[in-house]
Amino acid sequence: MEPIAGRGIEGNVVQDVSLEKKLSLSIIASEDSDLEGSASPTLQPNYNLDFPKLPAFMRSHIEQPTNICLVDLLHLPVDYYDTVIDKIKQIRAINIESKVMILATGEQQAQESFNLFREANERGLVEVSTRPDPKESEYAADLSAMVGKLPNSLDELYKHGKNGKFENVEVVKIGGSIFDLLDRNVLHSLLTTIVEIHQDHDLILTVGGGPLQSVPADYRASLGISDFRYQESSRAQITQQALTVVDLLRQINSDKVAYMPPEDMVRTLKDNWITREFLMGKIPVFSYLPEESEEIGIPKTQYSASDAHTVRFADALGSGKVIFLKNTDGIYRRDPNLPKTFWNKLREPFREGKNDFFDFVYAPHIEDRIERLGLTPRGEVTDEHLIETLALQPFIDSRYLHTIQIVNGTKPQELVNAMDGIKAGSYILK
Repeated sequence: MEPIAGRGIEGNVVQDVSLEKKLSLSIIASEDSDLEGSASPTLQPNYNLDFPKLPAFMRSHIEQPTNICLVDLLHLPVDYYDTVIDKIKQIRAINIESKVMILATGEQQAQESFNLFREANERGLVEVSTRPDPKESEYAADLSAMVGKLPNSLDELYKHGKNGKFENVEVVKIGGSIFDLLDRNVLHSLLTTIVEIHQDHDLILTVGGGPLQSVPADYRASLGISDFRYQESSRAQITQQALTVVDLLRQINSDKVAYMPPEDMVRTLKDNWITREFLMGKIPVFSYLPEESEEIGIPKTQYSASDAHTVRFADALGSGKVIFLKNTDGIYRRDPNLPKTFWNKLREPFREGKNDFFDFVYAPHIEDRIERLGLTPRGEVTDEHLIETLALQPFIDSRYLHTIQIVNGTKPQELVNAMDGIKAGSYILK
């Protein structure tokens, strides 16, 4: 196995791997699978091998996925396909650089129930490969031939993935709730950590409105300004927020930051101005999509909907994950930052009882499982706790995005863990 190139190449970002540092590979098979015995001698020289069994895999609580997961569906009843897909989505959510290969017989792949894996393959979540059937007369020879090809196949999958060169570039949004704190130490510590993270990971920053966004909202509520003026004012405030981040980053490292003006955004995406070499040297800061984004197939988006801008921009790049940095440890049934007086304001009793924490939640279920009531920075009631409503459908409809991760931006180590592929915060899946 050849050494795998590190950051800054055309292709997916991968960790620096040499012959001295093997990739980790989990071969996940049924209890009676013969794959383990056949594959171990061939793969042992190139990989650190682990052999979890499928039943245990489906029950497991994943904290740090291996680099590659090879899942053999032989003998697995179709009733368990949904559970396997859920685990695959969790693996890719936690570590965007982890890759998953599914092995299935031709007969399995011909079944309608296999559509789950076909769709996952089309979305870039998995690679599907055909394995020989034990019922075939030349099974032993065919299995040996397949195993012999695995090192090259797995190496190619890990280096290049499915979605193109920006699949593993994470778009990180500094949410408005971080700015709401108006705490210099919190923001400075976060941005310093982001600069340090950039030594090992490519990333792009976007911003939320925070207290600046409250100004146009107040003008609309108090003075009755038109929706056009509200959107234009929101655009100006988001721009100022992005420039604030640029200014603070330049104070930390003047060479690392690059502001991405909205007027250049169409050409940036259309002409592929963002390259691996560029991302290796700079941390781009993006504010919003311009009105002309429709020229490259991105629907026009309200300027006040910063979550939706981030989601659509990330998907246009081909990124697999967006990280939202918020003032919360993850996804709760109720906003944990709401005071008891909030419910008095609504003339409702305080919601007693356990405030459930969700490691994973599916986007279509958010409205049913998460109480969307919250407060704006000015104390106004909003029904968009966790994520803006206008961002949900673009995420569900996105071509490449498969995860939105919610991480506590006041705890920078959580962002480090998220970028390093260690479970942190919560994950929205689709």
